[in-house]
Formats: sequence, C-alpha cells, structure tokens
Amino acid sequence: MEDTYLDTLGFYEPNWFFMYVSGIPADLKLDFDRFSNKQNGLYLHEYGHYLQNITTLSGVLNAIEYYEFTHNIRVRSEKLDTINLPFTNKSIRSEYEQKRLNRFKLFRGDYYDVLGITDYDYFEVSTHYELETKGTRKLSFYKNSTLLKRYNFGNLAVKEGMSRALQIVFDKEPGHPFYPYKMVQCVVDKYCPKLSNNPIEIAALCSLALNFENAGHHFFRLVIDYNNADISMKEFIHQEFSRKLDISDGSGLTIKELLIQSIEKLRSTIHFLLGSKVKYIDSLFDNIIAIEKAHDLLFYDLLSDPNIPLVSKLNELKGYYGVPLIQLEDLTWIFPVADTPSGVAEELVELRTIKVLLDRLFEVEGRKECRYIPMCDMKQEFITDDCCYEKQWLRETICPLTQMLEYWKIRDQLSKS
Repeated sequence: MEDTYLDTLGFYEPNWFFMYVSGIPADLKLDFDRFSNKQNGLYLHEYGHYLQNITTLSGVLNAIEYYEFTHNIRVRSEKLDTINLPFTNKSIRSEYEQKRLNRFKLFRGDYYDVLGITDYDYFEVSTHYELETKGTRKLSFYKNSTLLKRYNFGNLAVKEGMSRALQIVFDKEPGHPFYPYKMVQCVVDKYCPKLSNNPIEIAALCSLALNFENAGHHFFRLVIDYNNADISMKEFIHQEFSRKLDISDGSGLTIKELLIQSIEKLRSTIHFLLGSKVKYIDSLFDNIIAIEKAHDLLFYDLLSDPNIPLVSKLNELKGYYGVPLIQLEDLTWIFPVADTPSGVAEELVELRTIKVLLDRLFEVEGRKECRYIPMCDMKQEFITDDCCYEKQWLRETICPLTQMLEYWKIRDQLSKS
C-alpha cells in the first residue's frame, strides 16, 4: 500500500488511529496558521474520519468488533502448526464473524467509484429490504431518461459526505470524484435545500446518522425530519441525542448514554488487545467521555461558533479530541504527546504495527512487502533486506514487524510454511 501514498491526498485508517496527509511540509508540524486553506481543508477532511471513529456509535462499535476479531486471529494463529498465507475470510473467520462482515458490507454500500459520473439530469431513490433491516437506499442517476449509474447509498457515502462537508469549510472546491463524496450533497439538495450551502450543519446530520448501524437509511430520515422541523440545528441535535434506543437486553438507553457506555467498552477492549495499560488512550477517552457528558456534538458547536477565528477552531478541536498518529508525505510521523518515558503515545505505534502485520497476513491488495519498508530505509537501525519484500519472518535483524511476530508467537509457524 506504500505506493498509495504517491497517488492519494490523504486517508484515515479506521480503528487504528492512523492518518496520512500529503502536501504538508514536516517543518510546519500542525501549525495551522501556516497552512494554506487547501492544507487545512485536507487535514479537517481526514480528521473528520477520526471523529467518526471515536465519537459516533457505529465508529466505536465497529472498532470494538474489529479489535475483538484481531485478538481472535492472534489466538487462532498460535494454535496452528503451520501458517499458510494469505489468510482468507474462510480460513480465519468464524461463521458468526463472517455474518457480521457481510452485514457491515451491506450497510457500507458500494465501494469507491473513482470514475463515476460527471453530469446527470435527475436521480431517483428506491428502498431495498435485506437481512431484516429497515431498508437500504439506492440512488439511480439519469441523463436524458437513460440510467447512468445506480449506487447503494450506505455508511461510506455518509462518512465521505461528512468529511467533504468539513473540508469545504476551508477549501470550497476540493475536487472529489462523484461517488461516494457527493452523494450526501445530492440528498440534501433534493430533500432539505435550506442546508445546501451550510456544510457544518450537513456534517452534523452525517455525524448523527453514524450513530446507527444503517447510517444511510437514517441520514435520509434525519434530512427529511430536519427539513420539516421548526427548530434550530442545535435543538435538533439535542433531540436526537436524547432519543431512546431499543437494545437487546430490553432496557432503553439514549444515544448519548449508549455512546458513553460504548466508549468505555472500547477502552477496555484496547487494554485487552495490547495487554498493558495504555496511558494516551486512557487520557484521550477520559476526555472524550467528559465531552460527551457535557455536550451533544461539540465539533458542531466549535465549528459554528462565529466568535472563534476559523483556523483557531482546528486548534480547539485538537485540544478537545486529541489527534491520531499522523504521517506526512515525506514519511515523517507526528506523534500525539503522552505521559510516557518517550513522551509520545507508544500504544498508537503498537496499534500501527499490528495493522502492518495484518496487512501482511492477509496480503492486502496482493502485496507481500512490509508497509514499513520506506521508513526503515530511512533509519540505519532498521535497514531493509530481501526478507522485507516477501518473507519477513526469516529476517534476522530485529525490526518492528519481527518484534510483533514474536509477540504474537507465530514466527515459527510462518517459517515452516
């Protein structure tokens, strides 16, 4: 995936607290006052994905499920005499985990469509019922009464629509492909035109929708409800966070109560996965829980406050919600500051290495090389060799990946394969 760094402006990897942004010189660090509007817009786009991960129910619950799955991979791998790569869903997932993955993909909607469409006359919305859901939405786009494309409008469209809206706060023309980035704007223009030119309120509705597993369905509900409501967005947000949900044990919790409860569970799940106390995560989640108790949607309050200068709002967000591990185009890492011997959030580095290991075990995008190669080439103590490109477990020199292989106790099984 390293060559992806050369052809994408940025990305955030959900659940792994890792963010990549291009076009920002290392000497600028996170000095937003020295960023251009395009740089600030790109940063806020990816930071929006980070907020989705840690402050919405779907983001938090998906993270819990993924960390539990990661732990299960480790346990199952240790019990194998030999390990054959790549891992596949069939070889490593339980039947229950596969059903959960299928459900996740259904609600995610269609994946990225880089080419997409550039012009259309109108679109129609249809509802489809699968897996006993309240219905997933499909958007069909037409030109001269001819169907151009039909998209499954799901969580991905809501997430990218929210991040695009945040990016527009700084960069009015971000130049995104049509799908999934512009789907949210299409829906708003049709069903709630009073919000068409208010990206911060559009982002707020997206965030509210992401408190549900089927965010695509609920985004439509929220847009229509707000269009018909005679209240402010702040009042509407409070009304949503006070909404009681039916959960499996029969007790009704509000979205706010369930979100706080779920963030606590996410904290304990990360503790369990890493097997040690995680100082930065503890401090971060203490802060987020305090925010959720005191506010409904703090990022909306900050971004819509006319008394805070625009660039200062980015510092305010960072002060409240922290930052993930950030990698710049020149491969420089920006670490969150933490109360540790090294002064940085060491657990985020460990999570990053677990992600690199999983990418290798599953041979994501068909790649066998280690994603750390470009960075190791820059550090004499981790200089690469031929093993780094295919059989990392045979590498004799210690490096982050070999250390993780040892920790997972699977290096010998891989060597036998």
